Amino acid sequence: MAASLTPEMREQLRRHIDTWRAAGPALEEIRLRELRALDTCEAVRQIFGSFLPPANPGRNATSGLVEQQALFARLRP
Repeated sequence: MAASLTPEMREQLRRHIDTWRAAGPALEEIRLRELRALDTCEAVRQIFGSFLPPANPGRNATSGLVEQQALFARLRP
């Protein structure tokens, strides 16, 4: 494919790569800032809505992995 590129196409491709190379660090910083500001409880509520079972305060404290996997299993088609 590289042999079929015209000089103009090569220059456009080089500018495109340079643009993304320059934008990459700024975009990564935005991504990290958004992840740090994420409200996990709100995100879970938005994903599962009223699909979540009611909280049971009498249960032993666990990582929640088993419960999470059960929820994901219910979402599978």
